[in-house]
Amino acid sequence: MTRSFSGGVAAVAAALVLAACGGEGGGATPGEMAKQASGGGAGATTLTGAGATFPFPVYSRWFSEYGKQHPLRVNYQPIGSGGGIRQVTEGTVDFGASDAPMNAEELAKAPGMLHVPTVLGSVA
Repeated sequence: MTRSFSGGVAAVAAALVLAACGGEGGGATPGEMAKQASGGGAGATTLTGAGATFPFPVYSRWFSEYGKQHPLRVNYQPIGSGGGIRQVTEGTVDFGASDAPMNAEELAKAPGMLHVPTVLGSVA
């Protein structure tokens, strides 16, 4: 994967995360939402996420690179898909990650949940 493609993917993923967590952003750009959430740019906004271990290496890279250019820090805990689903459903994290989409029972416990595919892997 080329460096510029990786950076573009990271920016898109971060923008999607911000859009999903933005609530009443009112059409603000991800950078504007981060500035609003952090009180006008005096510090970095922090998002907390948890879930699948598979995407952790790429998430770490994306969040690090994005954070170098924008006032956003992401604390992601690779605790497993089930833990990510549980924590996002309970509202203890801003976003969760899972290797598979949530099932109907899980979605019923989390009205308004938004699925955003971020990483794709293959099985050999």
